[in-house]
Amino acid sequence: MGADNKSPKSIIVKLSSRSRKDAIIGAIQGHRGEQAKNRRILIEFITYLKKQTIFKNVSKLKGKKISILHDRCEEDREKQNVLLRHHKEARKRNKQTRIKGLKLEIESKLYTPEELEYTDSEKEGEEYHEDEEEEEEESLVIDESITDSKKTVVVNGNSEKTVQKRKVAENSVTPTNTRLTRKHKGLHNK
Repeated sequence: MGADNKSPKSIIVKLSSRSRKDAIIGAIQGHRGEQAKNRRILIEFITYLKKQTIFKNVSKLKGKKISILHDRCEEDREKQNVLLRHHKEARKRNKQTRIKGLKLEIESKLYTPEELEYTDSEKEGEEYHEDEEEEEEESLVIDESITDSKKTVVVNGNSEKTVQKRKVAENSVTPTNTRLTRKHKGLHNK
């Protein structure tokens, strides 16, 4: 009987016998097969109160071969992911941090996931504006290269492009067979 008490089926039976039968919708055993050593059991409860009473008794399971993990709704899981991401970033910057429920404590200041998401959106906005400024600078460089005879231009930060175009300044008096080139500070005729 000792071996039967440790099997997942007996745990389900004990759980359902301790609680009312109408409190449990069903129990599903996952990862069936010989290779699956730690099999998960999914238990659905009808009432939230019954689920909370089980989570309160989790500490009594220490040292046993069973553990109960929290079941969070999708919204709470998303919030938890935001907290974990900021927790890792803060630890990389050598800041003292820990997660308390659905709040992140960074050097004794508490932050909610909503506050952290707001700061993320501000940073993304700043990065977006920086990208716009870089594009403007690139377009200025490309426009500037039109007056040069040969110039290497960096386009999109990755590829290099050599531009060869001839354009004579409007007010200059130069023969048609000569070309204008820009060297360091000024224009020189060749």
